[in-house]
Amino acid sequence: MPPPPATEKENRQVSRSNAAANPKADAALSKKCEKLETEKSELAVTVESLEKERDFYYDKLREIEIKLQQQQEEVGDATDEQSIGKKAMMDEIFGILYATTDEFVAVDEEGEPVDSAPELTAPSPSHRAVIEA
Repeated sequence: MPPPPATEKENRQVSRSNAAANPKADAALSKKCEKLETEKSELAVTVESLEKERDFYYDKLREIEIKLQQQQEEVGDATDEQSIGKKAMMDEIFGILYATTDEFVAVDEEGEPVDSAPELTAPSPSHRAVIEA
């Protein structure tokens, strides 16, 4: 028959006796715990900073998107050469803004593809309508 489980008081006594028996191990664990707490705090600051930066750039891209949508409405169905050029540029920019990471191809300094990143694909016009809604 197995012995009954230890009570909380017995566990504390065993823990104290183990710590007293090996003060070097206790000091090492305390030092490691302090180091991990410091690292945790530094990582929390890093995460907060990255979230602020992400939000900043998201807001900038959203402003650009709104300006492009306003320009798109102004140009409308115009057929003059300048309007056609604006439409083409806006379509390219919208393609970049709404691209997904499914088919993104990263390139190195020589223009050679790098396999580490997924490729970007421009969404269909139906995706743009969903995003704009």
